[in-house]
Parts: sequence; structure tokens; C-alpha cells
Amino acid sequence: MRCFEITALSTHISTEGGAFTPDDTVSYWLPDEAEDLLEPILAPYDRGPIWFLDKYYPGQGPTPWAHVCLDREYALGGHLATSRPPDAGIKFGTYARAPDPLPEDYVPGVGVIFFLTKAGLEQAVTKSLIFEKSWEALEDCSPERAWLALLDPLPEDWQAQVLEGDTERWRSRPTTG
Repeated sequence: MRCFEITALSTHISTEGGAFTPDDTVSYWLPDEAEDLLEPILAPYDRGPIWFLDKYYPGQGPTPWAHVCLDREYALGGHLATSRPPDAGIKFGTYARAPDPLPEDYVPGVGVIFFLTKAGLEQAVTKSLIFEKSWEALEDCSPERAWLALLDPLPEDWQAQVLEGDTERWRSRPTTG
């Protein structure tokens, strides 16, 4: 497991010499080592580290306190959707591109988890091993900065328990949060 401080960057543009105005996008600066470690994780999904993080929060605030990347995408959409506390500010995304159009039985995988605040992660830590491992990586990180954590592979015995019934959990999930 590795953890890196990252920086959310916003830009302003000037048109025809006028005043600078925000362009409503957010990009991330990652340390070179973090990019190097993310490359092989994202390569099977035809993704790159910078574009991948930028696509999730394109100017929509607030930017997450922490991005937690798993070693691969797992079929855990139902587990995460039903394990996160409703108001904890926890979101997740896939590494793979979603099919277009989405089939009715589509259940997203989980490659990256976004924690809007440190307090939100702390609130969730007892709800899932993924949140527990995320907390282990981020517990000592300042709530005033932005972070990227790369988790180790999830234990196979835990996966076997959780993966069974994930589709049903996805279908029974709360639709907000």
C-alpha cells in the first residue's frame, strides 16, 4: 500500500485579452512515482493516470480529499453502494469504460473510491474491509490536503464472501448518497 500527496489544479483563461475567468475544469498533479505505479494498473483498461483522475471531477466541487485506487477493478459495486454510510461523501468509479447503452442488468465494478472528507472515511471504517484498508493508508494524512492511495490486492477469502450476492446488493442499494 502506498500513499501520495496530490494537488488539484484549476485553470483560468483569458479570451481576447480580457479578464481571466475559471474554465470549470480540475486537473491533478501526481508525483512521478505515483504515475509509474498507476500505469500498469490502468493499462488493461486503456487508461492513463492523469486523464483517469481528471475525468471524475471535471470542475465539479468539492474535489475529493482522497482517491483510493485498487490494484484492479473488482465486481464490488453492490458491496460498496450498500456499505457506505449514506452521508459520508463516498463515491466510486470503474477503471473500465461502461457499455453504451447501459444494459438493464449492468452492475459497475470498483477500481477507484473517492472520499470527499477524512471524516467520511472515518465514519465508514467499520463497514467494509475496503474502508478499513483505505483508513490504514490514509489515517495519518492531513484533512487539509489531497491524497492518492494505492491499495494492495484484496484478500481472496474476503472477496469470495463479498462477491457472492453483489448483484442483488446493487439492485437493493439506496439510490442516493
